[in-house]
Amino acid sequence: MSARRKAAVNQPAMDFMVKVLSAIYVGGAYGLVLVSLVQAAILVSWLRG
Repeated sequence: MSARRKAAVNQPAMDFMVKVLSAIYVGGAYGLVLVSLVQAAILVSWLRG
């Protein structure tokens, strides 16, 4: 069912959310730290660009 949903909603934001959720699922608290670092990097690059 999730594969169908992923195919139906094919957006970069959705793909990013999937990566975030997988990171949290795999790493737990470490995954949360990684996610916050990635968000900070994206924010910095967005502000610069």
